Amino acid sequence: ERFKVKSFLKWVVYILVCMQPILSQIATWAGMLDIWIDFRKLANQKFNQLKL
Repeated sequence: ERFKVKSFLKWVVYILVCMQPILSQIATWAGMLDIWIDFRKLANQKFNQLKL
């Protein structure tokens, strides 16, 4: 225990380090799907229909 870090904080860091590749892959796939499906355009069209 050289740095005297609380065990809770240590576990949070361990979990984040383990989850980082998965989270970056999810973000990449979300970006790709947004390019292919264009969610923002669909949401904007739905919003404009509700406004009328």
